Amino acid sequence: MDIQKRLFRRPFTTALWGLLVMVMALLLCTGGALWYSSENLVTSLDGMYTAAAFRTNKAVVKEGTMTHTSEKHLMQEDVDLLESLDSVEAVHFHTLTGAYSSVFVPELNPNISVNALTNINQPYDDVVLIGKLISMGPSKPNHVEPRNLTELGLTDSETSWGWDGVIRVEQVIRKHEGYQFTEDSQLRLYVSAYGTDPADFFQLNGRYILCATIQNGIDLHCPEIMLRDGKLTNTRFSYSSMVNSEGVEWVKVRNFEAWPGVETIDGSLEDFLADPENKAWADYLAVWDKAHHSVPVIGTDNLESMYSFLNADASIKIGRSFTPEEYEHGAKACIISENMALAAGLKVGDTIPLSQFNVTEIWNSSLDGAFAGMSSKENNPTIGEFEADTEFITGNEEFTIVGIYRKNNSWDSGPWSFTVNTVFIPKAAQIPGGYGAVSTLEKIPVEEKYPGSGMTGIVNEYTDRGNYGVYLSVLLKKGHMEEFIAALENTNLYGEFFANDQGYEAMIGSVRDVGEASRKLLLMTAAGWALLLVLYVLLYQGGQRKNLGTMRSLGAGPKQVRDYLFGSGMVLSSISVAIGTLTSGLLIGKITGNLLTQMLEITETGQFSAGKGLNAEEIGAMISCSQLPGWGMALLMVLQIAVFSMVLWLQANSLAKKKPRTLLGV
Repeated sequence: MDIQKRLFRRPFTTALWGLLVMVMALLLCTGGALWYSSENLVTSLDGMYTAAAFRTNKAVVKEGTMTHTSEKHLMQEDVDLLESLDSVEAVHFHTLTGAYSSVFVPELNPNISVNALTNINQPYDDVVLIGKLISMGPSKPNHVEPRNLTELGLTDSETSWGWDGVIRVEQVIRKHEGYQFTEDSQLRLYVSAYGTDPADFFQLNGRYILCATIQNGIDLHCPEIMLRDGKLTNTRFSYSSMVNSEGVEWVKVRNFEAWPGVETIDGSLEDFLADPENKAWADYLAVWDKAHHSVPVIGTDNLESMYSFLNADASIKIGRSFTPEEYEHGAKACIISENMALAAGLKVGDTIPLSQFNVTEIWNSSLDGAFAGMSSKENNPTIGEFEADTEFITGNEEFTIVGIYRKNNSWDSGPWSFTVNTVFIPKAAQIPGGYGAVSTLEKIPVEEKYPGSGMTGIVNEYTDRGNYGVYLSVLLKKGHMEEFIAALENTNLYGEFFANDQGYEAMIGSVRDVGEASRKLLLMTAAGWALLLVLYVLLYQGGQRKNLGTMRSLGAGPKQVRDYLFGSGMVLSSISVAIGTLTSGLLIGKITGNLLTQMLEITETGQFSAGKGLNAEEIGAMISCSQLPGWGMALLMVLQIAVFSMVLWLQANSLAKKKPRTLLGV
């Protein structure tokens, strides 16, 4: 008897056994593929989700007392405590510097209000123009105490003057392209002077070059001009209070900017700037050009741990994030916003020149309330006041754009936010001295800090380097968010952090349920498959014992008998396993996708019931990437056929050696 006759002599029996093997192969492949997908899904989610903690700037209650946690300086011992917790992977300080590049076109915040705490547009508000004086008022003398003049570094005179006029714009020399004012606009000019009447410097219908600013995002405004040393300068002061023996006095602690303010111009701008006497104006225009092409840069060791990226307010839409190697080696790579990319015509893969510099602080606030102790850098970092002595620490380094991010709320003023003008680079590629680090404490004698105050004792001088807001994130081990919060309960950091894991802990429970269900399914199908193999050997193959005995009685040798039994069993099982595996391969994508979608409770809007939102394309890509690949299905098929082959060979070889009478049962 040959193999073909055996398979077709009883077609119903052959088809039934073939169908059973095919179904069990299909179930085994489906169970294995689903288990593989669920395990891979856990790995995918581990890579997709980030868990981090952030210092809150909200008031909290400690032992019945309301405090504002942002007023507390984060010292090195606090960082050491955080890093010692089992739930913490790393403490990241994201540091702020600035960078100039001729390709940058910084965007303006269109929502600046009169009462805004921080003017994000400030670095780009300066305007240079030429105008005609169309009206002027009389000088107004005032009496000023000589002592106050001396503290301000001004002329030692008891007389000051205030003078104002109106300028009509004739020519705009420099302005940010986002501002819409035109020629024929008017602005009020106010001058204060000490020892000299400012009216002596102005003539009605005279032509003047001057520095102005855009105020509140819409109004053309000229800051107060100071007459000093025979020159009219645009001077902005920063003041600080000092306690001395006579009470509280305001004293000048820093001159932020002393640009030229107003100057008569008779001829062309080119001739005016060529005059050595007007070098200050040429210098100012050169600095203006750099300031208006400079943006804040944040150096980071973990972009995804920053709050805006973690809560999906910001996300990379084109390209990618930084790689571990780029973080470690300080690769010249950068990520910019799509706003900047569109304005400058940039794309992923382009290289741009960057000249880095350290930023200056704009102001520090001691306001009560939610913003207590937070400087403007904690509310959308900017490059601050760009000064004439700004030092470019690096030359034009070539940085490659590896990613472009989108920010849902471009001008959110929250403490963990940043503007769309912000560029991100690996921290190791950033210049030293960036803003953002632990605070340090120096104990200074009062007499040294406040000479002549007559007071004794020690003053605690903290250097606040940005240890909350956008500058700090504590990267947590996923699944340990609650453990982290609990670990702080008996420390001096209790109540100062909130954690966010993007819904990971809730999501991973569902995924593990899927994994447990698929593991059980795999075990059940494997057991069923093994049982079928035993039945196949005992019933289908064992049912040929009499045929084998007849073949041996008629002179067939053991090898011929063995090849007949093994060959006929393998042909049917191999074809059935192959059909079952191929069918499983065709259906597994739909089966796995539907099952995971139902078990993970994905809504119609493409969002996990517990977790961060993903669109349908992202969900499909995630499930597809987690599925068993084609080579895996092929391997399952080969393994099944190999097991069948081994067992059938052993059985056939054993029966072929038996005597005919034994096989015939006589």
